Amino acid sequence: GVGKTTIAKLIFEEDEVKSHFHYRIWVSVSQTFKEKEILTSLLDQFRKQSGEQPGQSGSIDCKEMLDHIISRLKEKSCLIVFDDIWGDKHFTWWEGFFSHVSTIAHKQSCFIITTRDKEVAYAIQVDELRVHEPKFLNEKDSWSLFCSHASLEDHCPANLEKLGQKIVAKCGGLPLAL
Repeated sequence: GVGKTTIAKLIFEEDEVKSHFHYRIWVSVSQTFKEKEILTSLLDQFRKQSGEQPGQSGSIDCKEMLDHIISRLKEKSCLIVFDDIWGDKHFTWWEGFFSHVSTIAHKQSCFIITTRDKEVAYAIQVDELRVHEPKFLNEKDSWSLFCSHASLEDHCPANLEKLGQKIVAKCGGLPLAL
């Protein structure tokens, strides 16, 4: 992709961010959306970061898990990243989840979502000013990134430049491909 997950990881791992939030949780969502798996992942990470034993969440139902998650969200600041949310048939669940937790979460909490579909962000009521859309790189920036990865910042031999330009063109401006 264009680096949505990479950007979210850089934020998530930033030292200043680590020190600002009591809980930092990363949930990989993907196309195979399962409510129980998402809630289990959230609750297990809350428990682990609280020094409790994770892994017991699977034995309780979704409503009870959500109640436990909500109580954690109320008490301390949280950064929660939901990576790779897909839209289509799950809009309603995400909209309900975010409308509920955003009203009760600790005031210094933050939710980051990555998605291929901008409509997901709007469906869950994200303010348009808070939506960041990474763009494809132009030809010049693509070449610059390619050269930096190939350790050719200072000089690119002529015989390699032509081949490099072909590779860059095939990557189509995708930073991760370069």
